[in-house]
Amino acid sequence: MARQKYIITFETYQNSKYIKSNCGDISFINNGGTSAFLNGFELLPGASISFTNNYDEIDVTNYQITFQSDTITNNSIQIIKKTYVL
Repeated sequence: MARQKYIITFETYQNSKYIKSNCGDISFINNGGTSAFLNGFELLPGASISFTNNYDEIDVTNYQITFQSDTITNNSIQIIKKTYVL
């Protein structure tokens, strides 16, 4: 059986945004000083959450990222995605 190829990408956001996952695994890390919200789920400062899929599964969730503060200097969420390559 051939091994599945993938790439890892890192993204950082300070403003509210919609993220299309379209990946195998995804992690969110709140590096900011205020709460971040993922589809309404509160991610406290310093907290992280990850979603890992089984072999041959793809996460197609559209994540809405919003922040408790409008001051972008306090907002920072890092996203790490594992995306499969054909």
